[in-house]
Amino acid sequence: MSENNKPEPTQGNQPIDLSDAYRLGTLTDYVRLAGAKQFPFTNPEEGSDHILEALEELTVILKKSNLESTVLSDIENTKNGMIESHIPDNGKIGEEIYLNDREYDDLMKTSATWSNVLSEELSSIDNIVIENSGLIDIKQARDNPKELFRDKSIWENLPPQTQSDLTEACQTLAFECPTSTVFLSLRAVEDRLYEWYKNKTARDIQDRTFGQVLSELDDQYSDDDRPPILSHLDFLKERRNQVAHPERSPDEQEAEDTLIMVRGTITNIQNQIS
Repeated sequence: MSENNKPEPTQGNQPIDLSDAYRLGTLTDYVRLAGAKQFPFTNPEEGSDHILEALEELTVILKKSNLESTVLSDIENTKNGMIESHIPDNGKIGEEIYLNDREYDDLMKTSATWSNVLSEELSSIDNIVIENSGLIDIKQARDNPKELFRDKSIWENLPPQTQSDLTEACQTLAFECPTSTVFLSLRAVEDRLYEWYKNKTARDIQDRTFGQVLSELDDQYSDDDRPPILSHLDFLKERRNQVAHPERSPDEQEAEDTLIMVRGTITNIQNQIS
């Protein structure tokens, strides 16, 4: 079947989810860059990115969703016009096909418009699907990360960088990026650990590692008055070491579990230093 005779997907009613929203942004950015850098319109090599593939994926995502985007018809018309101009009637593509300078320039400009319009359309709806698979209301955490803490004063007393790390951890959890969630969560708790260490020992961190700081802090307590939160930090230190290796990637459940544990650990550290 030729490229320009492919059946188009019918309009769907599927609520758009976060991975689709993210993908739409990625694809429009790719098309804009492709216009600026004059990437190939088609590329027969398996696994190679090309403009036609990106345009087709954009139309598929938009047509299966209930977004009813105003840019869908423009994307389809752009795609079909380029197919008609550059792909033979028999639809066989045996080599890379490139557009002309005017087409590349038009593509760069129109894709920037698509990106802006899609951003506006996506921001105006509240039905982007986020799966809640565990103990955290992921949508609520994404929209208002301070709701992680029952005691809102805990959030309010965190430094801006720690708030930022926790905010991004919630966002990456919503976007199903578990490795990022784990790293950002652990970076937030590491900052609070260092603050506790300085508060308890009156020493500067200097070049001490997470493990060294934790060990020296542990030495400040006897077995009888050792805070249980130090055991939680031991566990998080091991989690940190695990995700530092590229062959070990956390899944979404591990990411959520880590964020929950970090929430509790930060709460307990704040109580120690308040």
